[in-house]
Amino acid sequence: MQKEQIEECTERIKQYFGCVEEKEKDDIRNKLFETMQPYMIKWIKSILSKRGDFRDEKDLLSISWECFEFCLKHFKPELPIPLPNHFFAYTRFYLNMHYLGKRKQIVYVDLSDKITSGAIDLAYEHIDELREFRKSLPEEYYSIFDDAVWSLVDCRKDRLRRLEEAPVTYYRYTESKKIFKIVIDYLLRR
Repeated sequence: MQKEQIEECTERIKQYFGCVEEKEKDDIRNKLFETMQPYMIKWIKSILSKRGDFRDEKDLLSISWECFEFCLKHFKPELPIPLPNHFFAYTRFYLNMHYLGKRKQIVYVDLSDKITSGAIDLAYEHIDELREFRKSLPEEYYSIFDDAVWSLVDCRKDRLRRLEEAPVTYYRYTESKKIFKIVIDYLLRR
């Protein structure tokens, strides 16, 4: 995206979140989508093609709208994250969770390098940073970190609570999990 477009879209997003009236909010959202749509489609094509998933233009348009709504919903204007970085990262995350995972039955690699059925590697293309962060933690926090990662994934029915595995108190477990979610979110948005 060009600098002017980024500034324009950032202003529209601020207007969107500041707007109270639904009709005006929808108009702002639609104008924002018009500007971002070519980039969203380009990112989606790139992400899907790396996995061997090629879609026609109608599918791409539909998927771009879904991704756009997901990205907009999770955008936080008060944070200093550049708009294209946020939208690209969350587009990739959305596609990994909703499209790429459904097309094939795959066994994914867990953060601890044990084979599990889950979506961790698929959800995080830049998993090396998360693995390195996990390795830097004391071993008693591994299961808490894994649970924090799983709680960010939509397929909650496959997720196991790891409270029993953690040798810490319930309070410490929940507070650690909250902190890990913040760290994971930060690593994903960079």
